Amino acid sequence: LWRCNRIEHADMASEISSQALCADLIIAAQNEEDIFGLGSALPSRIVSAAGRPVLIVPRSGDFPKIGKNVVIAWNGSKEATRASLDALPFLQKADGVKVLAIDPKCIEGYDNIALGDEMALCLARHNVQAEAADTTSGPIAVSDAILNRLADENYDLLVMGCFGHSRLRETLFGCVTRQAVFCSDETRSRMMGMRRVLYISLAVILIVAGLIVLPLPIPLGAIMIVCGLILLVSVSATAAWYVRNYRQHHPTTD
Repeated sequence: LWRCNRIEHADMASEISSQALCADLIIAAQNEEDIFGLGSALPSRIVSAAGRPVLIVPRSGDFPKIGKNVVIAWNGSKEATRASLDALPFLQKADGVKVLAIDPKCIEGYDNIALGDEMALCLARHNVQAEAADTTSGPIAVSDAILNRLADENYDLLVMGCFGHSRLRETLFGCVTRQAVFCSDETRSRMMGMRRVLYISLAVILIVAGLIVLPLPIPLGAIMIVCGLILLVSVSATAAWYVRNYRQHHPTTD
C-alpha cells in the first residue's frame, strides 16, 4: 500500500508514527543526531512514538544483505525482550544468532532478570538457533563495546531495545541507544569531545562555587560540590570502569 501524504505541520515524527501504526516494520535512515538527542532527531522520535519495530539503515557503507549474522544486545529489559521477539522474521532466516549481554552483573535487578540463556531458549521455541554469550566492556563505554563486537565478528544486524532509562539519566551518563544506533561515527566522536568539555567546565564551576558558599549554614555548598563530582565521574572512562567493576562484584548494589 503506497501513501503520499502532505504534512501540514512540522512534527514529521508524529505524522510518520501515526501512519505506521499498522505496519510490520518501519525503515528509517540514520540521521545527523547528536548524543544529546538534539539535531535532526527524527529516527529516535519515531522509535519512541510509533510502537513498531524500526530498522535503522547506517548513513555510510554498502549493505547487499542483512540478517544473516545477527547479534541481540541483551540486558533483560522489557525493551530488549520486545525487540528480540519483534525481530523473529529476521532471526528465523538468519544463519547465526547470538544473544550478547555486556556487563550483565552491572544491570539493575540482575538477580531477577532473564539471562541470555533463557532468551536463547525462548527463541528456540520459535525455531531460532541462538547462542548466548556475555562479556565485559572494560574501560570503554557499553555502546563502543557493542560496536566493536559488530565489527570484529562481522554481524550485519543489531537487535536491541531502545531508551530504557529516563531522559535525565541518559543526558547525564550517556545513552547506549543513541550512541550505538542513532549517531554516526564522526558525530559520536565529535559530540563526545564536546560533552566532555562541557561537563568538566560545568563541574569545575559547581565545585568552585560550592567551596565558596560552603561556610554558609545551609548545605548548598555541599550539594553543589557533590553535583560537580557526579558530572566529573560521568565523563571519566576510568571512573565508569571502576563503577562497573564494583557493581559486578556487588550485583545487589543499586
